[in-house]
Amino acid sequence: MIQKESGKVEEEEWERVHNINARGTKNSFSAFQDLLTDNATVVFLSSDLINDPNPSVPAYVSSKKAIAEFAAEQAKMCPNIRVLTLLPGPVDTPLFRYGKSEDTIERISENVGILSPKEFAEILALDILPNADKYPSGSQIIIYKNKVEKVDTK
Repeated sequence: MIQKESGKVEEEEWERVHNINARGTKNSFSAFQDLLTDNATVVFLSSDLINDPNPSVPAYVSSKKAIAEFAAEQAKMCPNIRVLTLLPGPVDTPLFRYGKSEDTIERISENVGILSPKEFAEILALDILPNADKYPSGSQIIIYKNKVEKVDTK
């Protein structure tokens, strides 16, 4: 990410991140929306960082907030489908590891835990998707190594 000083992102980088995350999500949903059957479940991937009042990666967080807002809008506008927004904590991917020292990764692992992609997929497949009563349309769900919790968005 191109930054002039801590927390400051150049306009070009801001637009690039938003185009990939927020606009890409919206375009993908719009492209496939007509193919969804009644009672289909659509999962939008945001981030737990949207609740961080002082994000260290503001363009990323802003784009993930836009995804959560778009998902909430779709949950209201599309009563025939179930819309879920996932707010995962750290997942051990190359993007998560990018630019972090091993000490930082170890500290995060000790403090909040780091999910493997397999663990993340299992939580989604075995807990969240089959439990429509627990996670109805419009739910935002925080997912950490040792915690899965529906956020009260009201």
